[in-house]
Formats: sequence, C-alpha cells, structure tokens
Amino acid sequence: MEIAEHINEQEVAQVWALDRLRTVRYDATSFTIFARSRSMSQRIYYFDTDRHSDLVIRRTTGLPHKSTISDLIWVSANFPEGNEIQIGLDSAYIFEQTGSLITPQTVDWGGEGIVPLIDIVSAVLNELESILGLHVEDFLPAHQMPTSNPSDYLAVDYKRQNKLILLSDKQTLKLLEAKARNYCLRYWNDYESMGKKVFFELSVYLYPTKRKWLSTELAELEQGDLVALQNFRVNASSRSIRGSLRFKGDKFSKRNYEVFIEMNEDDTRLHFGSDDLSDTSGLDEENLPPHEQIELEIHAGKTKILFNELCSVQEGTLIELREHALPMVTLCVMGSPILEGELVHFQDQLMVQVTKRLD
Repeated sequence: MEIAEHINEQEVAQVWALDRLRTVRYDATSFTIFARSRSMSQRIYYFDTDRHSDLVIRRTTGLPHKSTISDLIWVSANFPEGNEIQIGLDSAYIFEQTGSLITPQTVDWGGEGIVPLIDIVSAVLNELESILGLHVEDFLPAHQMPTSNPSDYLAVDYKRQNKLILLSDKQTLKLLEAKARNYCLRYWNDYESMGKKVFFELSVYLYPTKRKWLSTELAELEQGDLVALQNFRVNASSRSIRGSLRFKGDKFSKRNYEVFIEMNEDDTRLHFGSDDLSDTSGLDEENLPPHEQIELEIHAGKTKILFNELCSVQEGTLIELREHALPMVTLCVMGSPILEGELVHFQDQLMVQVTKRLD
C-alpha cells in the first residue's frame, strides 16, 4: 500500500516495439540472449585456435540474420551425424584468410585457374571442419541457395564481425552446437565455476504405505495414532527408510527420485537410489472418489546440493541431509503441514506416531 501511494496514475509504462528493441546496443559476441515468450535465444562460444585468437561461434534462433545473404559465397558440406549443411562465407573473409578475391560472380563464371576455387574456400574452413566434424563438398547450385534471411542458424564471428553462417535442419544445428560447446574451453571453465556456486534445494519425503486418504480419515488422526511406512531395514545399529527427493517447486522435474535414509546413533545420511518414484499405480490403495483422493506426504527434511555434484549423482551416492529433525517428521497435504509425528519401531514395522495436530 505504501508503494501504491507514490505511483503517479498519469505515468504510463513504456512499451517498445520489437524492431526498436533490436537497436539497443550490445556486444553480440559477449552475451547470451533469451526471450522465451518470443522463442528467441542466442548462445555464444569463444575459441582461441592456432589461426584465430578472437573466434566466436554463435547459435541463434528467432532473430533473423541481418546481412544480405545473396552477397555470400555458398558451399555445401557433409555432416556424418546429420543432414547436408549450407555454408555462406563473406568474400572479404576469404580474401583476408587466403589473399584470393572470390565473389559470387567469380563462382558463376566457373573460372578454376591453377587452384580450384572450392579448394581455396575449403582452406578457409579448415579449422571449422576440425571443430565441427564437417566436410566441404562443393559450391551450391543457384537453385539451392537460400532466398530469405534465416532466423535459425549457426554463425561464426571473427573480430566481432560476422564472417559466415551455417544452415541446416534443427536437429543438425543442435548437433553442431553441441560439438562447438564441447570444444569450447571457456564454456567448460564457466560451467565448472558456476557448478561450484549454484545450489539446488531438495526436499526429502518418506513413503507411507497408504498414500491416498479420505478427508474424514485425515480428520480422525489423533495423537498416538500410527501411520505405516513403506520399505525399510532394521538391524541392531541402524535403520534404513525408503524415501524420495523432490526439487523445490518442481521447476526442474516432476519426478520423485528414490533415496534411502540411513539412521544410526551418530549420523543420518541419504543414499541415492535407482528408481523413479513418480508411478504410484502399484500401491495397494482403495478405490476412492476423485474428490477424496487426498495425498498424504511425510516430510523428513531438506538439503542443498551443488550443481556439479548433482550432475555426478548415481545409484549409491551419499548425499548429506543438511536440515532435518529426525526422528521427528511433518505430515503434509498439498505442501501444508497438518500433523507432527515421530518415527517409531512397532511390531517389526517402522511407523510414524502422531504427536501433535497443527491448526
């Protein structure tokens, strides 16, 4: 309310047309651009090679190429994992790299000279062929050349100027981008650096034997009542409970990942399991009317994991459970806590004993 008092009702939010927005200055070789609502993205990969110290491969979708494509030298290339690739090169770039002046008109005349023109162009693309794993074949016939500026392409920039573009189907471009990314040391340095800084928050849940409840059943749960849990192992020194990990807010995944919570007198740890627990069709549940299928969740705690650690998680990996109050747990419906309970061992069965109702 305090903020609303300071707003001038006569002020109108400025809306920029897309063509005006494109005129905003930015360094095209230093930024990654995303505009998801308009399906726009641009990803940049930097290279320092034997011949080039300022080379950039740029993957662009949704932003039309601005240069006049009819002024480019067009060749076709073979890519083993995908379809044919069309490559358009700037004449000035060919001259800069080889000292040979080749224009679209020169190609049309068919003048081969002592050295075939296609060999000169291939020499310009030699390093790119090595990086992306493609092979130049020949000049494109006139009827196969692009007729309009593409908006989905791979571009190569040298000294902050666009020198050539690669066109193909989406899948092939995706594979080419993956090769460029794997070759780019700067990308992996940034990846490793961010992996040490970005945390993902995970919630830990236990699996009750009965998942779906009637509202009347939940309302009748009182202090002292027992709720049975699924799979567990108990020995003289420790207990192992089957549970699940879930990403906070389900932004990254709708799946629940299996974990086993190991508890003893000294420590509580998570062992990452092997199964996806999203499918609950195998549970022995009563046929309840849809409006009464209330899912009871047993929240055991939460933890954070670094991005690079998350990428290396596999079956059996140990994960530190950073925040928990075990053996105390919280019983929730749709994320809202309704009961508190304690893990107890009763008649060879691990259960949750209700200790408090939360109003």
